Amino acid sequence: MYKINLFFLSVILLTSCSKVENKQIITWVPEYIAASEYDKVSSQPPIAITDGGKIAFVNNKLFMVEQGQGIHVVNYAIPAQPVKERFIKVPGCYEVSMKNGYLIANNGPDLVSLDISDQDTVVVAYRLPNVFKTLQEANNIPPDAASGDYFECPDVSKGIISRWMQKLTDAPKCKLP
Repeated sequence: MYKINLFFLSVILLTSCSKVENKQIITWVPEYIAASEYDKVSSQPPIAITDGGKIAFVNNKLFMVEQGQGIHVVNYAIPAQPVKERFIKVPGCYEVSMKNGYLIANNGPDLVSLDISDQDTVVVAYRLPNVFKTLQEANNIPPDAASGDYFECPDVSKGIISRWMQKLTDAPKCKLP
């Protein structure tokens, strides 16, 4: 009887060990924008702020980056009652500034100057390609990842990385030292 119990205990322990090796782990996974889509800038109704970033404040208007997605436009005329007015979709956006009435931002690797005089129809007034190429290259590793974190290896054929999300995955191949 002792040997039978020992046998079943061994099987249970070995089975649980193999499950530990095959478990899913938290991994940084890139969200891509197709190269043909990243330069499509547009004005849209407000959306929820989920991953806010840098801000610019001009004439009672707050312009806040939604990491990798675009820019929130918030009316701060009454600071105790801010009102979300618009969301300017700028794929791959992480930087924002204001100069001479133009909103300046990165659009993936490009620097864009946006005419926002009519917030319903935002127009790209000027585009300088590949100004932020090093920012885009730096984004090939999750910016918020810590040493020892796993991430999905980037695949440039899928487009540019707009942002990184944490998900459970099986056997990621890349790991930060």
